[in-house]
Amino acid sequence: MGRLFITNSLNIQIIRLFTKMRKLLFEHKDLILKIQKMEQELSAQGHEIKVIFEYLKKLLSEKDAREGQSERKRIGYK
Repeated sequence: MGRLFITNSLNIQIIRLFTKMRKLLFEHKDLILKIQKMEQELSAQGHEIKVIFEYLKKLLSEKDAREGQSERKRIGYK
């Protein structure tokens, strides 16, 4: 009888927990929607930041290539 009582009380607690969670979700649906919107905006900005860093790396590599050319011996008119 002890196990049956514990099992039933545990099931009741689980059901209460899920009803509280559902109530919270319905009460704060607007907050959840705002959070999802913010996540989408940040992910879009993350892509833009990634593109900026790619351009910076490209510019730095071009600068290094140009500096390497200035070190070589110049030919032609002085």
